[in-house]
Amino acid sequence: MNKCNEKILKYERALSLLTEGTAERNQEQIKDGLELFASMENPADEREENAVRKIFEVILRKELYDLAFVPGMIKKLAEQGNAVAQCRLGWMYMEGRGVEQDLKKAVEWYRKAAEQGNASGQCNLGRRYEYGQGVEQDYEEAVKWYTKSAEQEYAPTKKAAKKALERLAEQGNYDAEEALEKLKKK
Repeated sequence: MNKCNEKILKYERALSLLTEGTAERNQEQIKDGLELFASMENPADEREENAVRKIFEVILRKELYDLAFVPGMIKKLAEQGNAVAQCRLGWMYMEGRGVEQDLKKAVEWYRKAAEQGNASGQCNLGRRYEYGQGVEQDYEEAVKWYTKSAEQEYAPTKKAAKKALERLAEQGNYDAEEALEKLKKK
């Protein structure tokens, strides 16, 4: 079995432990799933990144952020450079889920994810600049990050980023209008 398939199987095992652990309210099983997940290398391709997203969807859907050990596990993954974890940690700081709300830390983690090309991180960073949350309001930076996100193929953030650019363009932002024109040509 090649290395990619082994990693996918590990992701699936971690996902299974999390899913079964939450269904049975077994915190040890949840912890085992997160530890397996945290021990893995960063995703190397889109297939692996989608597996990581599924794990974070379970964490969000089952509201596992509030378990004492979950924020530390996510932070460990984020510090290891996992862009999906960095984006999720940004969200946790933004919303005060499992950690104390801190908009500046949210921006810091969104930026780390965005700079690695994570579409969700780029869109969220654009939103922080648009509304001046954790950073000085800066429409030019907002347009820059929304554009990068809209250029990605990840459908949910691509759609959200385009809507944000349209909103800014409707408000008379020339940079947003220009970005939308360039996106139409692609």
